[in-house]
Amino acid sequence: NEALEQLSITDSLTRLHNHRFFQDQFSREAKRAERNESPLSLVLIDIDDFKSLNDSLGHAAGDTVLGGIARVMSSVLRDTDILCRYGGEEFALLSPGTDLSGAISLAEKIRIAVAESDYGVVGPDGPARITVSIGVTEYAESTGVTFNEADRALYDAKAAGKDCVVAAPVSG
Repeated sequence: NEALEQLSITDSLTRLHNHRFFQDQFSREAKRAERNESPLSLVLIDIDDFKSLNDSLGHAAGDTVLGGIARVMSSVLRDTDILCRYGGEEFALLSPGTDLSGAISLAEKIRIAVAESDYGVVGPDGPARITVSIGVTEYAESTGVTFNEADRALYDAKAAGKDCVVAAPVSG
């Protein structure tokens, strides 16, 4: 039963926790942050131009990039950080005990690590250059409000030209 439970909360491609696990953990960590009056940051990460990569190099190359990015991001996180594959080419990171300033620094560290890594995917112009756009916010009010703020910041990062970190102001 324990093995089945692990399978139900793990993304088989990236070996990260999945959307379901993220939702449960977000609720749990938000309650803990409120109870302890400690910060909690949410970081949303989206692979830039992922559809184009899949279309031009194939889904196997896309899968290789997804797995590689999961490993790269995991390598720069603390044990207390919770990284999940949210869906498609999007990842969600909960960073307990981290305020907005710390989350911005962590997001920049992730962005740089992803951009500097080699994923072993080669296109007609050489190795594929992989970047991410990142939206960051600190928990305030509710999980819904916080998620929407991080999502808006991610959208702003895409609109700003991609391969960047945008922070939403802390609400509440």
